[in-house]
Amino acid sequence: MDLTQLINSVDHSSPLYYVLIAVYIVTMLTPYLKGLAKNAKLSHLANRSAYIFEEAKEIVAPIANEVGLANADRREKAVDKLYAFLTSHKINVKRNDLYAVVETAYQYMKQHGYLSDKQPITTPSPEDLSEEQLNALTPNADAFENKEVIENEKQEQANDNTKEGE
Repeated sequence: MDLTQLINSVDHSSPLYYVLIAVYIVTMLTPYLKGLAKNAKLSHLANRSAYIFEEAKEIVAPIANEVGLANADRREKAVDKLYAFLTSHKINVKRNDLYAVVETAYQYMKQHGYLSDKQPITTPSPEDLSEEQLNALTPNADAFENKEVIENEKQEQANDNTKEGE
């Protein structure tokens, strides 16, 4: 027998009628209330995920543009900073899950033009540098070339300079 048929068969003045009405209302509202609770949980999860992603983007941008770090070191540094931030804000998350978040944030920032993958190295023209500055920018030339070759090149440059001066 259906609940509505049972309600209709009971005398409307009896207490059992009101109990059946209450049961009917609860059974009708239960799926709706469960849906609301599930939507609230999903909404909270979506908000939390968006918050974590936004914070990851803020952390990734300056680290990705740092010079002198390998990609793996940059990733580790970004994961460490994000994990520290989230734990300080009492957001429980597994550290291993943050690697994907950091990578996604990096790809997002890269696709939207916030990062430059190829960071140009700008140096002044060699003519504007002193010999010490030029040697500092040149990777250990002594290790790759014979010292006699270097001395001969210096001698040739000196001869060229004296010829131009005459």
